[in-house]
Amino acid sequence: MGVVSVLSQSQARGALLLFASLLAAATLVVPWAYAMESVWGVYSAGVACGVCGGSGLVALWLARTCPGPSGLLVRVTGSLVARTGIPLLVCGLVYAHGGRLAEAGFVYYLLVFYFVGLVVETVLLVGDVSSQVVAEKTTV
Repeated sequence: MGVVSVLSQSQARGALLLFASLLAAATLVVPWAYAMESVWGVYSAGVACGVCGGSGLVALWLARTCPGPSGLLVRVTGSLVARTGIPLLVCGLVYAHGGRLAEAGFVYYLLVFYFVGLVVETVLLVGDVSSQVVAEKTTV
């Protein structure tokens, strides 16, 4: 009993697509981070990628917990809070604490991975809404 048993098949596909997109972005960001800040740049980019991946997974899960038109406000609000709030909170904590992670450009790497995750999550959620509308039209 792992993560796949908790998630539906479409949720697992969405999570896989999200993490694949973040890893693709990481293949571009990590060499640049290493060139700019050596190992701490790589750590900073890795933590930023993990934060955006984790918050994206929570946002996708929350967006799919309340199916149907009646749960739209809950889905949108919950996923928005998770998608935006978690990275913003971590970014504020890292910036307030300072140290090598903040100096290595954590905030900038977080912005890059946040944008990639936002695009992928939006595409996935719009696809879900489209399929729900088609399903509702065929049942009426």
